[in-house]
Amino acid sequence: MTTPKNNIVSPALIAAAAAYFKADDTLIAKRTALGKAFVADGIQLATDFKEKTAKEAGRADRYQSLKFLAQSSLPAAVTAALRDADVAGAKAIKADGVTLTKTEWSRRIPAKIVNMQNAFALFLKEGGSTDKNGAKANAPREISDRIKDEIAKLKKAVSTDRDAEAPTAKFDHAEMLATFQRILDLAK
Repeated sequence: MTTPKNNIVSPALIAAAAAYFKADDTLIAKRTALGKAFVADGIQLATDFKEKTAKEAGRADRYQSLKFLAQSSLPAAVTAALRDADVAGAKAIKADGVTLTKTEWSRRIPAKIVNMQNAFALFLKEGGSTDKNGAKANAPREISDRIKDEIAKLKKAVSTDRDAEAPTAKFDHAEMLATFQRILDLAK
């Protein structure tokens, strides 16, 4: 038997994954660090987090690297056993006050991979950059663009309330919509 080895993941991604699962940072900080490391290593959300899609896309090595990262999130004794092909699946491994077989510990890996996938998806949704340099990922938006976006949302809410059977707002809907339009005209 051969022992699986990491042949894809960079040291920075290993550190980010370890920090994601074990660090005391805020969840957003951990997710951002992990997301940036995934981007830097070329991990793709659409293909790499499922064994079948990764294999079909010719990226099976990427899935294996994510599996390697997920193993890293487990206690050291478990990680060592999971990576040692000579350790039998029925061997009991005690870690963090829990005793499970190697096979039972290995069943926790898919959930860890899904956890990383969800974190990466949120990172990208929250504006994380998918380009290598991430130059615009944290660039502030123009104030006029922010105003236009927010006023558009408010106009929609007021219009919906106005058109409802029993409007809940106590103000003049037409006047409010006209005011929003004046704000939009100023924000050009």
